[in-house]
Amino acid sequence: MTRRHEKLWPAWRLSGEALEQAKKRATVEWLRHQEDAGIDILTGGEQHRIHFVHGFLENIQGIDWEKKTPMGIRDNRYTVDVPTVTGPATSPQPIHLNEVQFIRAQTGRRI
Repeated sequence: MTRRHEKLWPAWRLSGEALEQAKKRATVEWLRHQEDAGIDILTGGEQHRIHFVHGFLENIQGIDWEKKTPMGIRDNRYTVDVPTVTGPATSPQPIHLNEVQFIRAQTGRRI
């Protein structure tokens, strides 16, 4: 049995508004750690995304998240089911705009 922390992309433990609030709380905590450490240019620490690639693709049209295709990744060390491109890939708005706006509102430092 694979334990939750050993999964390549484990599912979120929360959902809906509880998940959104937890992501915001984690982002603020991460920003404060960076500020306390004296870091000049801060990052949200990927707190809003379950995976850096999927976090980007979730907001791209032309990708079917229900139709999965098995694919070897990391030199075929892992096989994962990935979403399938089914049409032209387009973005109706900037992908991480809401996250950046939230982070900007939390700190006066560069991001």
